[in-house]
Amino acid sequence: MSAPRAVSSKLTNTARRSRRLSAGPISAIWLTLVSVGLIRLKIRFRATSRWAIPIRVKFDGQSQTYWVRDMSHIANLDEIWLLGEYRDIASRDADTVLDLGANVGCASLYLRSKFPHARIVAVEPDPANAELLRRNTRSADVHVVQAAIGAVPGVTSFEQSHESWGSRVGGDSSDSIVVSVVTPDSVLRAVGTDPNDTLVVKVDIEGSEWSLFESGPIFGSWNPVEIYGETHDWGAPDDQEQFWAEAGQRLGLTSVSLKDRVHLKRTTL
Repeated sequence: MSAPRAVSSKLTNTARRSRRLSAGPISAIWLTLVSVGLIRLKIRFRATSRWAIPIRVKFDGQSQTYWVRDMSHIANLDEIWLLGEYRDIASRDADTVLDLGANVGCASLYLRSKFPHARIVAVEPDPANAELLRRNTRSADVHVVQAAIGAVPGVTSFEQSHESWGSRVGGDSSDSIVVSVVTPDSVLRAVGTDPNDTLVVKVDIEGSEWSLFESGPIFGSWNPVEIYGETHDWGAPDDQEQFWAEAGQRLGLTSVSLKDRVHLKRTTL
């Protein structure tokens, strides 16, 4: 894409985002300023990189203050609320929804709107993200677990990126920290989930999906009816389609072939 076209595309996306997601004209102006100016200025001044900026948005007709810290948090608004990244998740109602890799809560709030009566459990390892996740989902009754998700409990290194959706388990850079690791079944037990609950799982864990789903009964006594989310190249097997077909078989689910996505679902009640 040429530079003029790229600039034009960014301006179009910014105008579209501000028009559709802002809670009003003043909020739209502020969101535009944040998107094209303040967030980008923060990148240049490392001392401000962890500062959070409040914007006023409207999700599913409900106005709220939403805190962002970097451009990935803005981009998540586009992906989830404008482009409908998770609109195909779950063809049936859910009692419990696990949001694995919750970032700062954009997906959790979308899942809350889609499943208004479900228990939403959001798991996020980045401490800075988890703090904003709690702020952004406080009024939505989301249970936040600050930890990485894995097949085996313990601790692991976690590499923080200046764009938080690039942060991931592993790495030994100067930006790496140590975080706790919890398993899906331990999270479900901790929040008191009934094994008979209809369980839906959203997953976006930056490459950790491969080590998580190559294991056996990671959900313990719980049987998800649907698993949906992003997949990533790092750590990926040579045959991703076969990997998900086998993972689905272990979980009693059918794999739907999608590019850069995992979609496992139960086809029978």
